[in-house]
Amino acid sequence: MAITTTTRKATLPGTARRPFSPFAFKIFLPTDLHVVTVDESGNLVLLALGTDYSAVLNADRDTSPGGSM
Repeated sequence: MAITTTTRKATLPGTARRPFSPFAFKIFLPTDLHVVTVDESGNLVLLALGTDYSAVLNADRDTSPGGSM
């Protein structure tokens, strides 16, 4: 039996004061997130976990998927 994967994209609002938001989709590890922002020139910039953002997952992701960044 083959295992399939799906890449999903979520757009979350942010501002300079609060760059990221809570999220409600299920992931297994913070490294499952790939966070991208748009710079002043309109270019996409991949952010680094632990340097540019942090992610905290909800304790019971089966009942309450998601977390916050």
